[in-house]
Amino acid sequence: MYTYNLYLAGSIRIWKEQFVPRYSESFNKSVGLFEPGTLHIPPDHTQIAPFVTKKCVDEIRAADAVLSYMKAYTPGNKEGVPGVDSSWECGFAHGLNKPVIALIDDVEHFLYFEDQWMLSHNKAAFVTLDPEVKRIALESSHYENPTIILVENIQGIETAVIDFLDQVKGA
Repeated sequence: MYTYNLYLAGSIRIWKEQFVPRYSESFNKSVGLFEPGTLHIPPDHTQIAPFVTKKCVDEIRAADAVLSYMKAYTPGNKEGVPGVDSSWECGFAHGLNKPVIALIDDVEHFLYFEDQWMLSHNKAAFVTLDPEVKRIALESSHYENPTIILVENIQGIETAVIDFLDQVKGA
């Protein structure tokens, strides 16, 4: 049994190429993380079966929070518009009053969220290993009192998320 359950919102391609090799092993110890890419979504997004959408909606409803790992990228043929589905997932979670936590690699990644103005304002917190991200986020006029969680190593992300959600949920 997990302390909390999260839903991962982000591009399937970015998930495969960047999230899985860097972060996936850091979860599912104390925090359950549903990764939609495990549903074997086809590269041609027009061929995604309806059960995938239902499963993702059900997982967001069941999650305690959403972990957003979104970045700019150039989609391949029929991969859809970058960020549209992930933005919907974050907005849906926000509408359900679930915290949306952005996992940020570096300053460029953080600045992506500033460019995505409708997406950036529903973030409950930003988690990063980069002290420069924290500095820039706290100085940004784009956010009012942002919650920036600086972790020392990837293995500390789960604990940081638990601590944040304990605080948010009053545990």
